[in-house]
Amino acid sequence: MNTISDMLQPDRVPKQAGVSCRLGRILNGLTEEDMKAVERALNDTDTYPGTYIAQVLRGQGHQISEHSVRRHRRGACQCGFTA
Repeated sequence: MNTISDMLQPDRVPKQAGVSCRLGRILNGLTEEDMKAVERALNDTDTYPGTYIAQVLRGQGHQISEHSVRRHRRGACQCGFTA
């Protein structure tokens, strides 16, 4: 029997095929250069806090919260991305 803590691990969250989280949808709409820059920032958690990434994206007209960035980094979103 699985414990609650086992079931509440990010890798256990069911993903919906073909469904992206808000950040995944933003990434898909960016130019290749911008997408690579955001992905690089997502993978560098020591340099780029989620608040800063969200702030940069909001400054470009995207509706995104730091919480969405954090979920995406943890792989707890619909994309299943992991940094």
